[in-house]
Amino acid sequence: MVLSADAKNYYLDVPAQFWSEDSLLPLAEYLRLPLKDTHDKLPFLWTIDEQRVLHRILPNIMLTEICRERLDAWSFVQDFGGSNNYHAKVAAEQERTEAAVETEKKIAELEVKHQAELEQVRQQTAAEAMERLSAVLMDLDPLSVLPSGKAVKAAKPEELTPMKSAEQNLAQLVEDTEEDEEVADEEISEEAWLETFRCTTCNECTEMSPAVFDYNEDKQAFIKDINAGTFKELVLAAEECPAKCIHPGQPLNPDEAGLEDLIKRAAVFN
Repeated sequence: MVLSADAKNYYLDVPAQFWSEDSLLPLAEYLRLPLKDTHDKLPFLWTIDEQRVLHRILPNIMLTEICRERLDAWSFVQDFGGSNNYHAKVAAEQERTEAAVETEKKIAELEVKHQAELEQVRQQTAAEAMERLSAVLMDLDPLSVLPSGKAVKAAKPEELTPMKSAEQNLAQLVEDTEEDEEVADEEISEEAWLETFRCTTCNECTEMSPAVFDYNEDKQAFIKDINAGTFKELVLAAEECPAKCIHPGQPLNPDEAGLEDLIKRAAVFN
């Protein structure tokens, strides 16, 4: 970059090999330093020549001091206007602190309100669930399901009356249950069946015997074609089923190999 004769009186072009980040500072940064810290620093300005090459030029001391005076004058105007004086800064900081405290207070109140509403929803949901459960239990069909999973007939109204004691009613229920279990044990289905509602969609049976087992629209298994597979496939599927909801029943083909062992293994699931 070639400086004009007039510019040479005010600026000095610094060759790139003498650029130093420690001693050369942009003019704006230089002016922000206290005077006592500027003795080993020089201010510079960025310029660009016709070849679009960047240069650093040093303004002379007169220009630098003029800039410093203008900066001091601007600071005075800011102080006089109240936008940069000590009291304005203190007031602004106090306002920010109070706003932050008020915001935190509102957030805490909202959290407490949210937790209260959430707890109310939980209690309401639990109450509704209990009401639905009670309604279902009160409206059960005559056949009830015991914990053993076997269906038994519910006691007749005349057999369970308020006139009988609780012990008598309980004894009657136990007796009826035992009788029905004996009948159920004697009437084991000879045909394979599957408790679809207990299916966990594990894919074991459908992958093992896709011709026999399939999924319904709820993605729960059912026996599609009992005649499409062997008794051995049914037994293996029952053994692999994690829900234990497959019941092989009795073999349909009396000539199938290994029936004696398979019937013993199937008995566990029937």
